[in-house]
Amino acid sequence: MSQILLLLLIALRVVLYQLCIGTLEQRNLYCYKSIYQQCIQMKTEVNNEEDKRDMEMTDAILSIFRWNWNTSNDRIKVKVVKGRVTLSGAVEWQYQKEAAVAELSNFKGVKGIRNNIKIQLKQTTKINATRLKSPHY
Repeated sequence: MSQILLLLLIALRVVLYQLCIGTLEQRNLYCYKSIYQQCIQMKTEVNNEEDKRDMEMTDAILSIFRWNWNTSNDRIKVKVVKGRVTLSGAVEWQYQKEAAVAELSNFKGVKGIRNNIKIQLKQTTKINATRLKSPHY
């Protein structure tokens, strides 16, 4: 709403300027340059605000994951673009993957969730196939 109001004020300023000075070509050129510059500046400000919100959301989500015992490893990566969250990385169990999505389901500002988390089991003991086949084990 404020952006529309700003554009209307800019257009009004340009019209008033056109009535006061220069030839018709000079006034039209000033009009187009002024509106174009103001639109570029507004777009830059809006993009910076969106980027700032995305970074804040990423930090908050990572903090939630660190404090939740189901997702407390640092192997989950988070990327937020315009409120859409993409999760990637690896966890050991399916319930951890589901817990990550469940944590975000009620998070304010999240427009969508893409879960690209892989399940990767840690194999800590080596299995000896010959001992398994042996009847005396």
